[in-house]
Amino acid sequence: MKEVEGLCISQHIFEEIQEIVCRNPKLHIRSSFYSFFESIYASSMSVAIRRQVDRDKRKRSVSLLRLLEEIRDHPTVLSRARYRRISRMANAHAPRRFVDHGFDRLVGPGQRHMSPKAIDREIRTLETKTDRLKGFVDKRIAHHDKSRVRRLPTYQELGNAIAYLEFLVLRYLALFRAVHRQNLLPAWTYDWKEIFRHPWIPREDLDGGSD
Repeated sequence: MKEVEGLCISQHIFEEIQEIVCRNPKLHIRSSFYSFFESIYASSMSVAIRRQVDRDKRKRSVSLLRLLEEIRDHPTVLSRARYRRISRMANAHAPRRFVDHGFDRLVGPGQRHMSPKAIDREIRTLETKTDRLKGFVDKRIAHHDKSRVRRLPTYQELGNAIAYLEFLVLRYLALFRAVHRQNLLPAWTYDWKEIFRHPWIPREDLDGGSD
C-alpha cells in the first residue's frame, strides 16, 4: 500500500508542478531542468509500477500482483463473515444491513466471498495496463537490451496504470480492514508549494550561468 500511495503522491506533485509552469509564462523557456525532471519522474514511476507486477517467487517478491494471485487461490479469506467482524471492530454500532450493503458493493449482491474469476479479471487488467511500462523498465532502465522498444510508454499510460493500482489498493483496503477512502493522497498539514513562492537563487548569487 505504501508504495502505491507514494506513486499517487508523486503523480499529484508532478501534475501540480506542471500546472505551476503552465500558468506562469515566465517559466515557458528552454531548460535542461525540465528534461531532467520529466526523465526522473518517468523512470522512477515506471520502476515502482514494475515492482507491483513482479511475480518472481524465487526472489520472494512482494507485489500487488502476487497478493491478488494469493487471494484468487484462497478466495474465502475475504468472506462476508470476516467483513462483518472487521466492520464491527471499526464501528460497533454499524447496522448489519449497512455492513452487508458495503460488502455487496465491493464483491456483489448476496456473494459469500470473493470470486476467483473476478480477481482473475483484475489481474489481467493490471497486466494489460502495466505491460508496456514493464517492458520499458526491463529493456531500457534495468537492462540495456539490444532489441529496441518499438514505442515508448506515454504519460497517459503511466497515469492509467497508477489510477488502476490506486483503485485496487482502495478496494482491498476496504475488504481487508473496512477502511473506505476516496483516494490515497494524504491530508497535507502544510503548504508543500510554499517553496515555489520564494526565489531559489538569491540575486547576489546569480552568476549568469547556462540553463
